[in-house]
Amino acid sequence: MPLFDKYKKENPFIGVILAGEFTNNSLMQLKSLGFSILYFSYEKIINAFRSMGIEVYFEENTEETQFAKQIELWDNLTENGKVNVYTAITEQNPLEINQFISELETKISRKIIRIHIWMMFGKQYIFDTIEKAKEFIVSVDIDGISPRFSQYEAEIEYSNGDIIKVAYHNQNDMLSFLSSFI
Repeated sequence: MPLFDKYKKENPFIGVILAGEFTNNSLMQLKSLGFSILYFSYEKIINAFRSMGIEVYFEENTEETQFAKQIELWDNLTENGKVNVYTAITEQNPLEINQFISELETKISRKIIRIHIWMMFGKQYIFDTIEKAKEFIVSVDIDGISPRFSQYEAEIEYSNGDIIKVAYHNQNDMLSFLSSFI
């Protein structure tokens, strides 16, 4: 996924349109990786072709002559007949198609609405309990701390609710990141 890797900071739309037999686990794995999925099940594909008299169901032992006959039926189908197959597929999947299109539209229509930038100064203190953090806050001598620049932190908010958060120690790295949106 080189294109995704190149543009991942922009949280792009990555989608797949699948038809056939896929396990629920394989579909869930794609979703967990951030893919939007439009999936047409094998059964629905079979039904769509059957509506025009073409049998696309097969087993491992299906004869080559059976494949050839079905391909010939498809090749001889009028353009209108082929459109009927496409229509039958889409009519069986209106919710899935609308969801996929909605996810695509959400990603491509988003706009940056706000950019937050924080300049972080001072030493970082890390605690493993709330009590220890509270004790630190109560006992720290604020006037005795000399601020030293630590890092830039930025948050980019989009109109669709997406948020990208970054942190850079180097000014040029932060400028490079921000420039990549121009």
